Amino acid sequence: MTESFDNLDDALEQQRVEREQAEAEARVHTLSKIIDLGFAVQQFIDGELGRRLEKDARLERIELTERYVMLDPDDPAELKEMRTIRFRINVLNAWQEFFATYIRNGEAARQQLGETEQTD
Repeated sequence: MTESFDNLDDALEQQRVEREQAEAEARVHTLSKIIDLGFAVQQFIDGELGRRLEKDARLERIELTERYVMLDPDDPAELKEMRTIRFRINVLNAWQEFFATYIRNGEAARQQLGETEQTD
């Protein structure tokens, strides 16, 4: 009877080890995908098109801000344009933040993967 418990304990231990290995492999795979995405976004931003889009967005934000401060918030006719400008600036800022988030997440995943590899 003791031998069957030992076999059961061994089988349970083997299942636990296999489950932990599968979970570790899944974590590494997920981290690798996040790293790859962050790297791809960074390459895009550093490339010709990314630099051009970043420059155009910066110039558009400046132009919109200059237009915005010239508008009269007490003039109902200009309120719609003010809302439109605020919306456009928010969209430009959101895209910039999306890209920055992907890059930051990639860097964080790279650090986590390095820490994971050091503990293995």
